[in-house]
Amino acid sequence: MSRKPCLYASFALIASLLLAPPAFGLQYIPFAGVEGYQEIPVAPDIFFVAFQGTRNTTAAELDAAWRTRAAHLCVTHEYPYFIPLGYSFEPVLKDDKPLARVGPDHSNAWPIPAAGFIYIPIITPRSNGSTVISAPTKQGHIRCVKDPAAALKPERVIEAAKVIAEAKAHGWVAAK
Repeated sequence: MSRKPCLYASFALIASLLLAPPAFGLQYIPFAGVEGYQEIPVAPDIFFVAFQGTRNTTAAELDAAWRTRAAHLCVTHEYPYFIPLGYSFEPVLKDDKPLARVGPDHSNAWPIPAAGFIYIPIITPRSNGSTVISAPTKQGHIRCVKDPAAALKPERVIEAAKVIAEAKAHGWVAAK
């Protein structure tokens, strides 16, 4: 009996395992040059959150990872809910003061899209020069909220615990 069929079958199995795409291609990690999340605290309850994907990242994965980071930030600061903002200090709670020079329809505001892809070039230094890679990112401000009833538009409030439960299904957990 020849060993060739077994050898070919073994080679095919190994190749399929190595070339198969991972179940969840996105890594939920702090940004370290390729992919991951970053945040900037703007106020005690407002954060600018960004999640950088790779060229293989889908819109659904990117949105889920961005929301997961927002949820982890708010829960860490003892806020069970969050609201994605259209711009940094968008008034979203009933007690928020209107911003100077921003009309009630927000016509004078400069909104930052908090949905969809924004392609950001990543410049990777190499010994023979730099390499530029365009990859999708999602970035925007969030407002952490303690009471959803305090929101001007309760339909915009997102429950952090639900987002975190969905993230655990992907194997995403908050970094220590």
